[in-house]
Amino acid sequence: MGGIRPPIVLAPNSNYVGSAALDTETERVIWWTTAGRNGGPGTFTYSCNFGEGWKASVTSDLAPHNMLGYVCADVQDDNQISLVGQTWLGGPYPEGSACAVVADVTLGQPIQTFTLGAEDSAARAGADIFTYSDSGDVYVIAESWDLRLEYFHRPANALMARSQNTGYSVSERGTWSIHPRSDKASSRNGPLKSESNCDSHN
Repeated sequence: MGGIRPPIVLAPNSNYVGSAALDTETERVIWWTTAGRNGGPGTFTYSCNFGEGWKASVTSDLAPHNMLGYVCADVQDDNQISLVGQTWLGGPYPEGSACAVVADVTLGQPIQTFTLGAEDSAARAGADIFTYSDSGDVYVIAESWDLRLEYFHRPANALMARSQNTGYSVSERGTWSIHPRSDKASSRNGPLKSESNCDSHN
């Protein structure tokens, strides 16, 4: 994959390994999370390969979140990606609760995360994320606690904000992708179809 580096030794409690293609088959980013002990803060780590070998790993403190798993990624350009995933907050499992978070990542820098939705009604888990190239707007589908799909929209260079609840029920575990229409006015209401690339839980 464009270069060989010594094996990456993962810390104990590491899981939810994933990857995404950046541009070509030889340009990739890989990631994993390390859960904090006893429900404490965890970390999220990623490494990039731009075709010349794997770069040094970048690790981010997720405090107060315990981990970041079930990640779906969308590549905006060679230096910027967006992530949506599920984290855990409020104590060791099964105490506490899960919530969806979004992260904007400038490759080579620590990630910045924020909860998807209002704090008192945050989404339960991310399902997919998509950047509309014509406008730079970011769209997210997330699963709510009442097992429905919620539709989030972030205009280019703005904070994520809830756009609307799609009204679709989640009948089975899976992932969904957003396909906005070509005209900006109706792009938020583009159709949904099952198709995505997310990380794995080992």
